Amino acid sequence: MEVQTLDREELEKVALMAVCACNYYDLADNIDITTDEELWQIIDNRDAECENCKEQ
Repeated sequence: MEVQTLDREELEKVALMAVCACNYYDLADNIDITTDEELWQIIDNRDAECENCKEQ
């Protein structure tokens, strides 16, 4: 797991860049209720195949 040294604003930006395009707007709409742990999971799994669209 990455060293968690990002502040919340930076963490949100990185997660939005890491999330699959098909989930971008869902995350953007719910970013304020998404936990730091969930954002880190998105970042840590950014290279995994998307369950929705099957893209990496």
